[in-house]
Amino acid sequence: MQEMEWIERLWQQVSQLAGQVATKQELLRLEERLMNCASREMVERLIGKVDTLLINAATKVEVARIDGRLENAPTKDDVARIDNRLADALSRLSTKQDATVLETRLEKTPTREELIGALQPLREQLDSTHRTMLETSQRLRNLQGWLWFLALMNGLMLAGLLALLSRH
Repeated sequence: MQEMEWIERLWQQVSQLAGQVATKQELLRLEERLMNCASREMVERLIGKVDTLLINAATKVEVARIDGRLENAPTKDDVARIDNRLADALSRLSTKQDATVLETRLEKTPTREELIGALQPLREQLDSTHRTMLETSQRLRNLQGWLWFLALMNGLMLAGLLALLSRH
């Protein structure tokens, strides 16, 4: 779109000076430069306007201005280099198939809420197991006291039995 606006402004400037004369050689050189520009459609439109300008005749000054502006226009070689770079960049972009595979994986990936929902019962079960283990540990500590008491009593009884047996 910017090229089209530039072309229109250029055409308006050239048309304003149509009463002045340029040499045929300069116009042929300008046409040759235009043919070397990147956009074929733009070149054809400019050549058409230059042909119209031949009827009205342009000035040497305006031809030089157009020629100067064309130095900034991309050449066919510039466009070919850009096209090659774009082709290389496009080959490195992910394909639609890659995107589909990623979308499928993303659909299968649980959301944070789903993950929390799935882990909540596990957490509750772990909390319950932890409480049960604490209770069991407390019971074992209580039982340990009784076991020491019973072991002591067993030792005393054994000592008493040995004392009785040694008397007989």
